[in-house]
Amino acid sequence: MNGGQLAVAALDDWGINTVFGIPATHVIEIYDGLRESRTIRTVVARSDQHAAYMADGYARRLRKPGVAVVTGGPGLAQATPGLVTAWADSSPLVVITSDLGPEARARRQAGVPHEIYDARGLAQSTGAHVFVADSPEEVYETVSESLTACKVGRSRPSVCLLSRGALEGSAESTFIRPVRAPSNGWNRSAPDPQQLSSVVRSLSEAERPLVLVGAGVLAARAEDLLDSFLESTGLPYMTTVPAVSAVDTGKPGYRGVVLNRKSRRVLSRADVILAIGASFGWATTGENSLELPGQLIHVDIDPTEFGKHYTPALSIAADAADFLEALLDSLPEMKKVSNRRDHDDRSSRCDGGAGTRNRWIAAIDRALPENNASVVVDVTMSQIALARDLTFSPARQFFVPWNAQTLGYAYPAALGVQTARKDAFVLAVIGDGGALYVLGELGTAVENDLPVCLLVFNNHSYGTIALAQDDMCEGRRFGVDLAQPDFCKVAAAFEARTRRVGSPEGLEDALKEAVADRRPGLIEALVPFDAFAVEEVV
Repeated sequence: MNGGQLAVAALDDWGINTVFGIPATHVIEIYDGLRESRTIRTVVARSDQHAAYMADGYARRLRKPGVAVVTGGPGLAQATPGLVTAWADSSPLVVITSDLGPEARARRQAGVPHEIYDARGLAQSTGAHVFVADSPEEVYETVSESLTACKVGRSRPSVCLLSRGALEGSAESTFIRPVRAPSNGWNRSAPDPQQLSSVVRSLSEAERPLVLVGAGVLAARAEDLLDSFLESTGLPYMTTVPAVSAVDTGKPGYRGVVLNRKSRRVLSRADVILAIGASFGWATTGENSLELPGQLIHVDIDPTEFGKHYTPALSIAADAADFLEALLDSLPEMKKVSNRRDHDDRSSRCDGGAGTRNRWIAAIDRALPENNASVVVDVTMSQIALARDLTFSPARQFFVPWNAQTLGYAYPAALGVQTARKDAFVLAVIGDGGALYVLGELGTAVENDLPVCLLVFNNHSYGTIALAQDDMCEGRRFGVDLAQPDFCKVAAAFEARTRRVGSPEGLEDALKEAVADRRPGLIEALVPFDAFAVEEVV
């Protein structure tokens, strides 16, 4: 078996059944192995960058490694935005790529095709785990370790660098070894009973307790455990933006998503905050300006998060599922909140209720299926309104490049989400500024029969930058007014279904058609610049 076949064997043995990427000469052995595979589907993208986003979306939907295979040099360079995004949002993306051999790497600028100054350094700069194989005998284990590392403890991306000699050369199949997890200090263990008792006591004695749900709950697949805990205790709860679909936002205890002054007031009034899997990054806290005067109990699988932004009264290093399971066992000693005080004041919700929802977002909410649906959102003016006003639950999921704020992410990531769940309705929401990054992937959607609906809100502007210029440059705008093509004609050239609408009512009708039609398509919604005016985050 050559190195490419060994790489595919490692993917197969690990349970990977989908790979995204573009065939190229320096990874041709891997793609030849994928051609022969009966268990692994290959989705050919139109850009290495988008292949990484697709694999990221796939990984977030299934919460297992999403794999992109790209060529070394320029392919790896193009995939780095995907790695940066996966690192920022703790997603198990794995990029497998080629590299030069040791001698060529040592010479530097040898004039070899696809040469890069320091492939390992570039990969490491994204925060990814990096694994290298320079011989075919190392390939299987190196690929296996890259897959395992990204799911040990806090999810992180991995990069697997396979030299040309490793891919071209042959090794006996006896070199295939069982997958083993590298020892990197992330060991799951049961929460300390004394800490659990402290949590129960603090919540029981609190006058205004609040649960803050972070994306760590999703990563741990702990939605059901969380729901049981919230139902049993009656505690009110909020979520961070990336975690909004970890809960049912239509239930009485929901207090909204952390993103504006009203939600910040809810948090600032709480005397005890139980934060589960929340990292308190800049996008969530408004550059750490969020005030948390109450007692903070911080639960996270990554102990380096404790005290990074806020000093907890109690920190518990635990996987969210392990913590909630243990906490549920401790509940008999805790009284239900509704038996202790009237906490069910809906006026404290930061979304303000259905009557004040954005009309465009309300139209989307009415058209989307209640179950088996996913919404993937780009860096766009509608992002905050979508998180605030759409109804979400574990059956109606939300995906966003929240910490990296990566423009052009939503549509390729949505193709990955759709690949993971062919029966789901998947909506990608993007602005016209980001749309031109990704329209080529309509070809990927049509070719692979991926019925993602791409919704382009068109205001002929890089809207979020225009708003920033209004605020920071006293209204002096530059480089943000865009001349755009006819998006529907572009999509039609790919033989995708198209609609153009100019009102929320038209959008609702178009989306209902898309839900029923189940074909790759694009909806262009012509919107005024202030269509998604919301209260600022800070």
